[in-house]
Amino acid sequence: MNKKIVVLIRTGLPYKNTIIYGRQRAREAGANLLLVGVIPAMDSSRRVAFATYEFSSYENIAKKLEEETSVYLERAVQFCLDNAITVETRIE
Repeated sequence: MNKKIVVLIRTGLPYKNTIIYGRQRAREAGANLLLVGVIPAMDSSRRVAFATYEFSSYENIAKKLEEETSVYLERAVQFCLDNAITVETRIE
């Protein structure tokens, strides 16, 4: 089983120093670096809040959150490419 050091990437949170720190820990542990883009959970209370304020349908909001997560994860990956950091990626 491959060891992995996971760096969580969430829209709006700084990631550069975290990735650099994760790379250092991965080297020390002989592990791979994994960036995980996190899509916020849409639990019942959030759905009710969105419905109450009529922002949009749940499907549109969920799609928008997914798109934002993908774009932000791509920025983090580009940072890694620019700094010769090898990573795997995944969205959760």
